[in-house]
Amino acid sequence: MSDKNAPEAGEIKANPNPPEGHEKPVVPWPVWKTVVLIAIALVSIGLVTNSTIRFNANQKNPSVTQKPPPTYTGTTPLAITSISEAWNSNNDFVMVLTPSGDAALNTSILNVTVQAAAKIRSTDGIYVGVFTLPANASLTYPTLTIRLFNTSASLQFTMKADITADSIFNAYLDRKFLRG
Repeated sequence: MSDKNAPEAGEIKANPNPPEGHEKPVVPWPVWKTVVLIAIALVSIGLVTNSTIRFNANQKNPSVTQKPPPTYTGTTPLAITSISEAWNSNNDFVMVLTPSGDAALNTSILNVTVQAAAKIRSTDGIYVGVFTLPANASLTYPTLTIRLFNTSASLQFTMKADITADSIFNAYLDRKFLRG
């Protein structure tokens, strides 16, 4: 009796119960694909590093110069003979009052200017210089020239009427935030 299920010599018997899912043949990964992926990764890393270095170099302040300290930081106004003395005082914010012929009005405006300077000093913690020029009898109302020195420009403005502590502070804020 011969058993039909037994394989004969040289014969491979197929599995009568094959697995349900057929296995896909394994295809070897080509070497050139690996080389291309490595090259892309190295180029990407190089570009990111280069752009980071350039960005940081552009963000640094190229020349940080030390600003000299202000020459006058007192709370009382300093009498000067020319406006250039006030501009050269190295204060962050400068107020120069040119008095008119009316002494009572000059005193009132000077007190308002000193109050505004104190408010600006306490609010922003900057150096504020208040200066007075000699009286100009041709003026009917005192004038106040303000100048804010910042990193981009010096922003000057002359107030010829309605000089109040609030208007001075608002003019300062306009210069500070470049609105005026």
